[in-house]
Amino acid sequence: TLSDQGSNLLIRIKIYRLLAQFYESNSRIEEAKNIISNALKYAEIYKDKNEIAKVNLIFGIVLNRLDDHKGALDKYYSAIEYLEKSNEYRSLAVAYNSVGNILFKIKDYEKAKLYYNKNLIHCQKNYSPYLPTAYLGLATLHYTHQNLDSALWYYDKSDSVMQIYSDHTRLH
Repeated sequence: TLSDQGSNLLIRIKIYRLLAQFYESNSRIEEAKNIISNALKYAEIYKDKNEIAKVNLIFGIVLNRLDDHKGALDKYYSAIEYLEKSNEYRSLAVAYNSVGNILFKIKDYEKAKLYYNKNLIHCQKNYSPYLPTAYLGLATLHYTHQNLDSALWYYDKSDSVMQIYSDHTRLH
């Protein structure tokens, strides 16, 4: 039936997405790129915005590993467009931070700061476990610009939040 086909397609998309993540994490980047391309094609056929956003997020990670910064940014921006309207808080934190990191890498520091700040606000509002990373991005940015007092403040915040998360996880 048509619903079975749709269900099978969604399963295929998720499997491709997970396989691409596996290959990316094992430095098999070209294989990850081929698989995530297929996942995106199927996600667009299925018209599931949530899956399209998640696939674009992974695609951005893969393209960044291939030093295709423009392609990675395009995928991240596509993911962010949906994620800002969804409840995918963790994915949005990853996307904001990843955009900030690429912009930092290509020395577009003002835009990097904008995305690091978006990530910080997002993480604070949603009690995200990525909060230490949000502080760390801003610390590195301030350090690069020789704003040492600010850099130290952000590094200290990152460290103290990391300690809180560490203590909290040991309690459970």
